[in-house]
Amino acid sequence: MRYIEKYSIYSETSKRSHIVSKCDDGSYACDCIGWTSHYPRRDCKHIIEVIITKPEPLNMNNWDKLKGKKAKVKKALDLFRNTSSTSITAEL
Repeated sequence: MRYIEKYSIYSETSKRSHIVSKCDDGSYACDCIGWTSHYPRRDCKHIIEVIITKPEPLNMNNWDKLKGKKAKVKKALDLFRNTSSTSITAEL
């Protein structure tokens, strides 16, 4: 699995943003605690926002500037690979 698009979504509860990544298999990953701490994975509110609002993805040339977040999402996604996820995309 590899990331094909990334989105920056502002948090409603803090002054930071979260990175939502779309994978080449159509699944999504988020660096928020709501997504990374749940097993089995389920779509968090940031992923749902990306699916519903369809924002403009981040420029691929700037992905490496997302220090720490890239590694955090990758680690969570590695744990997710062998699990099943209930996805809102199936309902849309």
